[in-house]
Amino acid sequence: MMGFSVCYAQQTTRDQLLNLFYKAHNLMKAGESQAAISAYTEILNLSPGLPDPYLQLGDLYATMTKSVSSLKKATICYSTYLKLKPESSQKLTIEKKIDELKSKVLELENINSPQKSVIVADSGQILNEESGKNTFMVVSDKVLENFSTDTLLAKEKSVIVFKKNNKAPQDVQLAGRWISAGIGENGRETWIMDMRVLQDEMQILLNDSSCILANQDIWGSMKHGKATVMIENDTLVFAFRSELAEKMEKDKEYLLSNFGQMVDKMFDTGQTELSGLSSNLNRTEIERGEDSVVRLDKQVVDSLSDTLAVVCPKIFCICEFRLFYDGYKMSGTLSKRIMETGLNDKILLNVVEPCDLVPVPKDYCGFIYHPVSEELKANKRELRDLFNKKKQESANSISALNDLACMYASGIGIRKNMKMAVDCFMETVMKNSLFGMLNMALLYREGSGVEKDMEKARELYRRAYDSGYTDAMVLCGDTYLEVTADVMPDYQKALACYQQAVLSSCPFAAYRLGKLYHEGLGVQQDKAKSWDYYQQALEMQYPDAIVDVGLLYRDGDMVEKDYTKAQGYLLKAANKGNARAMFELSQMYLKGIGVKPDFKLAKDWQFRFMEANDVLIDGFNTVKSNVNAILRSK
Repeated sequence: MMGFSVCYAQQTTRDQLLNLFYKAHNLMKAGESQAAISAYTEILNLSPGLPDPYLQLGDLYATMTKSVSSLKKATICYSTYLKLKPESSQKLTIEKKIDELKSKVLELENINSPQKSVIVADSGQILNEESGKNTFMVVSDKVLENFSTDTLLAKEKSVIVFKKNNKAPQDVQLAGRWISAGIGENGRETWIMDMRVLQDEMQILLNDSSCILANQDIWGSMKHGKATVMIENDTLVFAFRSELAEKMEKDKEYLLSNFGQMVDKMFDTGQTELSGLSSNLNRTEIERGEDSVVRLDKQVVDSLSDTLAVVCPKIFCICEFRLFYDGYKMSGTLSKRIMETGLNDKILLNVVEPCDLVPVPKDYCGFIYHPVSEELKANKRELRDLFNKKKQESANSISALNDLACMYASGIGIRKNMKMAVDCFMETVMKNSLFGMLNMALLYREGSGVEKDMEKARELYRRAYDSGYTDAMVLCGDTYLEVTADVMPDYQKALACYQQAVLSSCPFAAYRLGKLYHEGLGVQQDKAKSWDYYQQALEMQYPDAIVDVGLLYRDGDMVEKDYTKAQGYLLKAANKGNARAMFELSQMYLKGIGVKPDFKLAKDWQFRFMEANDVLIDGFNTVKSNVNAILRSK
């Protein structure tokens, strides 16, 4: 659908995704399945709404015919692909594959079911003098493989005993409220946590304002989540958990279909949680103290292997943080795992991503940005008046007709109506409207309101280029980089389009060529050429090139690191309305990257980024300023 979705997570550029797609396709061609799976997983971590990576992951996992876990993952990926792309021409074939995979899973699970089972229990504290305050978990042998050996003090039978929390000198500085640097659902910080330092341990408590708790259907059991912080050398380790299905039926097909829905929800929210591992323990054997930390007496621990039994598989979402404190912020990784416990404990999904937590005022309750609603855009009186005005003018004005089409497509002054939008755009194309050609090309490119047709999109882009719009040839080149399940990127044809446009002094083309040579996408990596093309785009004041050069100075890539220059370039691009520059500035001030941390400035830039990303009307038109003025009037 022609429109724009506000990006609340870390700003992902199209070039990042293209680079990863290129890498993933090459790995698939080379037969390096595990590396390809990692690349596609990284793509989904950056942009979970893309359908094709799910299909390609499904194909990769489906080849692992001896692994129940892999076949389940294939089923999940195929199901998610069909939910994101229900009109797929491959729908019947994929549905047949899903049925075959479910049957194979049942067959393998019946063959491999062990005679003995062991349960996964919650984390707590061993209550005997010999163990002191060391943390323990009761887990199956399979789960033990997921913990680093240097973490463990003892590992006998199914009991993990972690090293005692060694309190570092700076621990007291960690007390207070912390937030994740990225923005999650509804414009709120994904994680808001309170750290408290006790005499012999540190604890992390989730704040109710965290975006991670916003969806009560999934995160209800996470309310008031608490985790004990362990220290491994200089690394702080803590985790939260959430049971994704408290009542899971025994029927295996039900389990598979429900798990597919859970993964969808996890990807939609962008983050997930844990605090140890889960349990089917008889609750009469567990004493839960006032601080909600599960405690087991020594007799229960000693008799676990003889008395415990698994009842029914359960699915848990686990988020494990491993962070280093640098004197201001905590940086490291967040590992998001989905685990199934039962006859065998399995990790069904594991995504590791960078993570930063920054300190905030103790009374800070979270950042919230409210995007303009579809209801308001459709029904606000001034917008309805503007729509009616354009409708009247459209009989004699091609420009007004194109504006009207954009309003139909974006739901401005009226409910979205893609059929009317396409009809209007088609008429403008017949009358040789430049904007009409560009808009119709976008519809063909996205398959929005019309059947997807890249050749028709390219034809319209070439017509727009011949009419004098040099950026259209760059957009034409971009179509050759589009990746679907059946189409590989064609970098040579894209390169030819960019080179043609750059001969016409197109800054957009110079910027694209700079990116290709910088990343080595379809060409031999050449940073000297890349820098030359960036400079060409910079001389023509192209905002994205200004941002990239600023980031090169910030990161010391191709040039000597210079935070002052980096900040100057980013400010220049942000003042031109570039959302990416606004995001990078917010992160610099929030994390103290090359500048003195400034929480107020960080949040000001964060708001401006959200507002700039919240595109009210999409497409090439002349009413954008009118719509912005009406909806964003102070």
